[in-house]
Amino acid sequence: MKRICKSDEREELEELTVHRQENPSGDWRTLKNENRDLYEKIRSQCIEDQGCLCGFCEIQLPDTPMGRRVEHFHPKSDRSPDHNWALDWNNMLAVCLGGCNSALGNYPGHHLEPLPQNLSCDAYKDYLIQRGNLPEACEGYLLNPLELMAFPCLFDLNRATGELAPNSRNCEGLPISPNHYSTMEELVENTIRVLNLNCDRLNEERRKVLFSIEHEKKKARKRNQRPSTFLSSLAERYFSEKWPRFFTTRRILLGKYAEDYLQSISFNG
Repeated sequence: MKRICKSDEREELEELTVHRQENPSGDWRTLKNENRDLYEKIRSQCIEDQGCLCGFCEIQLPDTPMGRRVEHFHPKSDRSPDHNWALDWNNMLAVCLGGCNSALGNYPGHHLEPLPQNLSCDAYKDYLIQRGNLPEACEGYLLNPLELMAFPCLFDLNRATGELAPNSRNCEGLPISPNHYSTMEELVENTIRVLNLNCDRLNEERRKVLFSIEHEKKKARKRNQRPSTFLSSLAERYFSEKWPRFFTTRRILLGKYAEDYLQSISFNG
């Protein structure tokens, strides 16, 4: 998971502002069904802001509209009289379907109706909510990518399995509000669990990124290229555009070279 920095509402989504002013108690279903042009613009802008990555697992969102959706981090069903969460631009992010689509049938051993352990992102989060294992208003139980800090990276990677884990050193001493746990490390760990980011499907994809980088390193050694020079150029290649799939995995694997480059471009999501 990486920080998401959204575009300016006033400049980029004037239509949403107008719609909210005209429909202060409007709901998401009505907007989606009766103002399809606005819905498509919201979804497209979220995807553009995120560099076409899922806001949770960082896979590249497919070109087909059926493979990507708008997620509300705080429940859009919350009918607070003083705040319309359903129409709050800063409560929206683009996400994948979390394995919950027919394309899952292309994976060996998977079924068209995915098993819970194959789900990820909000699909798995919703599964936990429906079972009563997570409150619907889940702030403080997992990180919100819309509020996540850009530095430091809070995640680490098991290079043997492709599994994500908290970066204990980077988590130490960080502010923990909102947080239902005693430390940031526990919050990161629970984020991984609630979104099922260590499902086999995602672990395997992260290992492919690792193998790709190791292959690049091997080629650089054959060219007698200095490791520091090569890794710096690789970081620039990955992060000079918005953004490579599995951004956080690449960031972890390139270590200080990624951090140095991201600092140089004032990375803020």
